[in-house]
Amino acid sequence: MTAWLEINGLEAGVAFAAFIALLLGSRLAPILPPGLPSWTDGRRLSALPVAAAALAILTLSASETTQFLTIDEAGIIDRLADAADRGVTIWNMGGLHSTMLIQVPAVRLAQAAGLLPDTVQAVLKAVHWLTGALFLMAAAGAMASLAVTDRTGTPRDRPGPLAAVLLLAGFLLPVSSMALKTLNYDAVSLFGAVAALCLACRMLEEGRPAPAWWQGSEAVVMAALAAQEKLSASPVLLLVCVLVGVAHGLAAPDRPFRRAVLATLGAVTTALLTSLATALLVALAMSGEPALAALAPTLLLGVHEPLVIWILAPLRFLMNIGEALLTVQERLWISGLALLPTLAALVAGAIVGVRLLRDRRAPALGRAVERLSVPAGMAMLLGFGIAGLSTVSPVWAPMEPIPGGATLVGGINGLRLHFGAASHAVHLAESILFAYGVFLAAIPTALLLLALAALARPALRQQLAPRRPAAIHALFGLALAAPLLLALLGTPTFQRYMNIPILLFILTAAVLAFDVWALLLRGTGRPIRIAAVGVLALLVVMEIAPFRPLYAAFRPLALSYPDPDGPRPGHPNFSWTGWGEETMLAGKELARRCAAAPDGRLDGVPCDGLTLRPVYISHWPSSGEGGVRTVPSGIADPDSWPDGPSDHYVINRQSVVGGILRAFPPVAPEFEVRYRGFAMAWVFRGDRLRAAGYRFDPYRTVPDPATARMETVEAYGPTATEAGKPFNPQPDGSSALWLRTSSRLHPGAYALLDDIPLTSTVAGNSLSALVPRRLIEAPGRRWLQVIDGEGNMRTDPVPFDIIGGP
Repeated sequence: MTAWLEINGLEAGVAFAAFIALLLGSRLAPILPPGLPSWTDGRRLSALPVAAAALAILTLSASETTQFLTIDEAGIIDRLADAADRGVTIWNMGGLHSTMLIQVPAVRLAQAAGLLPDTVQAVLKAVHWLTGALFLMAAAGAMASLAVTDRTGTPRDRPGPLAAVLLLAGFLLPVSSMALKTLNYDAVSLFGAVAALCLACRMLEEGRPAPAWWQGSEAVVMAALAAQEKLSASPVLLLVCVLVGVAHGLAAPDRPFRRAVLATLGAVTTALLTSLATALLVALAMSGEPALAALAPTLLLGVHEPLVIWILAPLRFLMNIGEALLTVQERLWISGLALLPTLAALVAGAIVGVRLLRDRRAPALGRAVERLSVPAGMAMLLGFGIAGLSTVSPVWAPMEPIPGGATLVGGINGLRLHFGAASHAVHLAESILFAYGVFLAAIPTALLLLALAALARPALRQQLAPRRPAAIHALFGLALAAPLLLALLGTPTFQRYMNIPILLFILTAAVLAFDVWALLLRGTGRPIRIAAVGVLALLVVMEIAPFRPLYAAFRPLALSYPDPDGPRPGHPNFSWTGWGEETMLAGKELARRCAAAPDGRLDGVPCDGLTLRPVYISHWPSSGEGGVRTVPSGIADPDSWPDGPSDHYVINRQSVVGGILRAFPPVAPEFEVRYRGFAMAWVFRGDRLRAAGYRFDPYRTVPDPATARMETVEAYGPTATEAGKPFNPQPDGSSALWLRTSSRLHPGAYALLDDIPLTSTVAGNSLSALVPRRLIEAPGRRWLQVIDGEGNMRTDPVPFDIIGGP
């Protein structure tokens, strides 16, 4: 749908800034040959194509980043831009702490400069992309450095060529692009976690005889930044603390266990200090604003929670009770109680690690890991992945009800993923196959073929030089074991939630395959080797390009999904069914059609009055292009909505798959947004939807009063209004009200006004709702109530008075 490359000046600027940072960083992990006297030197000239390719990939990665907002970003940026919030609502949920360290000062500076709201959004997204790019470079550099390190602590060879391949793979991997181009929790947690693991493993591999007490702190700081950003990186922080303790213990000539314990506790202290410094700096950035008062009660919770937030995963997903245990007070109790057992487990892990690696059988164990990790891991990925893609059919409840025997199915955002299994054992088996299917579907074909070359290592062991550290093989195996562990825990296993193991797999596989390809290309000239890397990059770009700008819906060439022309409620696939980026693509296509119309009219409708109305929460900040204007997302009333010929509604696949809409329109769209033949969004004219009798009716689950948990509305506003007079008026003519309940709300919660569902947005234990104008025309007493969206909770009704009239 889009041109080959659509990039604005802001995106080009951050891409060039990342390129300069890459060149400067090459002094530490050289990608270009260092120390050459002149540009006429042959090696310098041969490095120019590498530099040009790096700039091209960075430019491709940054393109269109600032030109759309997904559903996550729309909520996050709105809160960052609000001086009364500044992201505190999200901070209180336990995430985004590291991003706020950068984005709170950025948004205040942008607003102080008088930038328009759309420009502020673009600046924040550009800052996020650049931050993520720097973290990704750190991860690739750390992996390259680990790959060439031996027990003497000195590199076996120059990491430059390998680092170039790792950067190429990292930036072109779809899950990396998704993290870079979406302002949310993923970039820092993903790239920071991978970098931290590599740094900790490098310290372990170096085996320095007497490391200083502070050595390993860079790995811990990086892991802490990742863990305080997103729950999925918390286990990485714990593992890094153990690895640092083991490295110190192995280096101690006497009393190794004491040294391991002290080093582990020191790593934990470093993690706590990192989170404390983050909290204080964020508070400083909010000084003078009302958001600071909202941050203060949870400031200390953000300090230690990254170490213990892992406990929320089994509570929420495996034990199926986590949705109710997420208030700040309950999280303080849970995290406080979990802190001491966590410390004990870390110390025990360090002691076990030292004992295991000091054992005389440790070298044999290392060799076994090297021999078995690649064939066993690839067998699991290909066997389980292909079986999952071929046999498993994922569905969402409540649109597709869960069979009675499949209990303990974890929920997310009001939905529960299942496979129609008749028993929980079958459900678990299909969960594992689904997880590996998602993992396999997230990898471009060329990168998978690159990884498959690692299978040749055992046959070529005598010819390969240098020997890669055992830690590389261990990380490879860990990455491919992660889908199994996550599936058994009942946690979500879509690619965004497995981005850490997916990136870790690609980078470790690239290291192990690099030697095989280098052996095959031995004897060829440097230009041939550079050309080979260029061909690899070109193949990846050609496969992922149809999924621009976000690449979230990527699927390999050999993979196709059912229902390519229309969605079915509750039927996702192994990739991604939309996040709102389709709004930009639809707007640009509408603008292009207008530009091509000779009389400035589309099907008789003047182009300068066209309005784009996304149903799924999203935004196209470049609205106004070609006369097309974008209005706020969402439908306040299923029956009352603008239905003129100039009104164009964007319905993406996720709107129907995820239950935002009960049914797909029964009329032909004006056009579709397709990714390599698979429709992801449809654009309908309002008058034609109305003529077909379509209702924007959401899928709702109403709790059973006999079994639902009852909560209390602690406060709400307004409590009354004048008949026929909008309050807190919204652009679409509706009115906005808010409610605060006695406990944290489920993400799928919504408000009812006299049993009529209202379009609602949840933040913690608060909810905002849109009231259609027709509901406040007649005077009288109405009743407000909150429903949790899963049928498990409802609040006692509270009065809402409409005053006036006869």
